[in-house]
Amino acid sequence: PKSHFRQCRSCYKLNHIACECPKKRKACKFCGLANHEAAKCRDKNNPSKHKCVLCNGQHPSNSVHCEVIRKAREKLDAFLKKKASQTIPIKSNVHQQANNYSYTDAAKGQRSNGNENDNGPQKPKKRTNRKKNKRQINNDQKQKNKKSDADEILSLRRELAEMKSAFQQLQSFLQSINPVLI
Repeated sequence: PKSHFRQCRSCYKLNHIACECPKKRKACKFCGLANHEAAKCRDKNNPSKHKCVLCNGQHPSNSVHCEVIRKAREKLDAFLKKKASQTIPIKSNVHQQANNYSYTDAAKGQRSNGNENDNGPQKPKKRTNRKKNKRQINNDQKQKNKKSDADEILSLRRELAEMKSAFQQLQSFLQSINPVLI
């Protein structure tokens, strides 16, 4: 694509643009000389006197006929096609994928339940699933509450047994002194 191809409009060399150009003077794209601009070139309309600054061929320096430009574009196109054709591996078992991957993990190529995937070892997961973490905290709190409730019930049963025993002792004492009171 043209947007990825970089040719300077000052010196007509490749891999930089005019604002980054290291040369102080502009070069003519028609004759290749650095002492004048292309708009003022007397050989502008004479193709037999054109000289490319890249390959010294008989064409303007920004021409698509230049072998250097053609090779650079082919190389760039091959790189961009290779980059565009790279695919993200997708598991065939959708149910398992839904359970084992979050959206961010899938984008990073990591599993939620481990630190390896089919592409080899990955860094350990830095961020935990917030809902899962909150659910775990709630479950832990419920377990603590159940244990606390069970302990309290046990304590109340013991206290009730002691009170029942004391009440029976008091009742038997009252029965023993009742004939004396009457």
